[in-house]
Amino acid sequence: MLPIDAAAHSSRWRRRHPVDKAVLGLGLTVLAISLPPWPGAALVLLTALAVLLGPAGVPGRRLWRAYRVPLGFCVTGAVTLLVQVGGPGGFVSLADDG
Repeated sequence: MLPIDAAAHSSRWRRRHPVDKAVLGLGLTVLAISLPPWPGAALVLLTALAVLLGPAGVPGRRLWRAYRVPLGFCVTGAVTLLVQVGGPGGFVSLADDG
């Protein structure tokens, strides 16, 4: 069983109706898209973590196991946006709009 499936199965929201979870997920997605990156992204992240660790009852350790690989993928992708190869700053430098 994948770690994300284990976290979902151990959640107190396991028996909750899928529409409830879909409304929460879609609502957070709409907020993440419509709010400015700062502080919107941080607020959406904190809200999602608060719901997962609070009412949903997913243990922090299990949540970390489920999200460490996707989080590593996101961080790796974000780092590539921060640097540029070539240009006036040298062979490798920080990207101006990164």
